[in-house]
Amino acid sequence: MLIGWVFFYHTDLSEAFRFLGVMFGNAGSFTGSEVSLVFRENLIFIALAVIASTPVVKILFNRLKKYLSTNTGMEVFLDDVFKPVVNVAILILSIIFLVGQSYNPFLYFRF
Repeated sequence: MLIGWVFFYHTDLSEAFRFLGVMFGNAGSFTGSEVSLVFRENLIFIALAVIASTPVVKILFNRLKKYLSTNTGMEVFLDDVFKPVVNVAILILSIIFLVGQSYNPFLYFRF
């Protein structure tokens, strides 16, 4: 079924057959201009995902919490205000990126 959609998506047959070759492992190389472009556009998000997947963020948060509790007594601020604000900000940014990349014209309008 996916093979049939390749012919509807691409504008000429040579491009469609090249894409089919990539689908079945005849790409020649993994990197191409489109792959490198997408990688460069999303490099910040990839780096943030790698950092967020490690315990670095938790260690920094615990150190900040310890520092604030000993010096200022604002430990409650981190748990009650900072975490929810960061979570809502991440949610809003995610929605913004999803809406920004969701425009996809109907497939048959391309003909």
